[in-house]
Amino acid sequence: MHRKRWTVAPLTAVMVLGLAFGAGPAAASEYPPYHAYGQACNYDYVHFNACLNIFAGTEEDFSVIVGIDLRMSKIEAQAALRRGSHFHTTLYSTASYGIVLPVRYGWPKAGLTGIGAQFGFDNMILNEVRGDNVFQAEIVFTEVHADGSTTTRTYRTGIIQHWA
Repeated sequence: MHRKRWTVAPLTAVMVLGLAFGAGPAAASEYPPYHAYGQACNYDYVHFNACLNIFAGTEEDFSVIVGIDLRMSKIEAQAALRRGSHFHTTLYSTASYGIVLPVRYGWPKAGLTGIGAQFGFDNMILNEVRGDNVFQAEIVFTEVHADGSTTTRTYRTGIIQHWA
């Protein structure tokens, strides 16, 4: 019984010291230089919050997720979605004309603070990450009003820069 204590204590000490001195998961700087990743948001503190997220996968694939929150009452949000208001999102880079991002499953949603939506791909091949590049998403929201008229507003996320 005492023997187990002597075996566990040194192993625990080695694990704690290893974590304290950085022998844990690989740091982000250890990714190859052709990986672009991060989060970049744009917001006006009142009406919207739009974010672009790029997560590195393997050598060439990435998860690209764009999200937006539009501020309005829950009743307005539900009515807008019920009337057919919709989004169109495009990922732009300095190396391409634009990649249309589909609405992710289960979105858009009406909530207490307005409409939220997510767009993007998991494991998407982005050839644009080789070399110097800048990424930004554009979200177009077309709101259908009760009288059938529409209002279209364009929002942009923050910018993710990648330098080879």
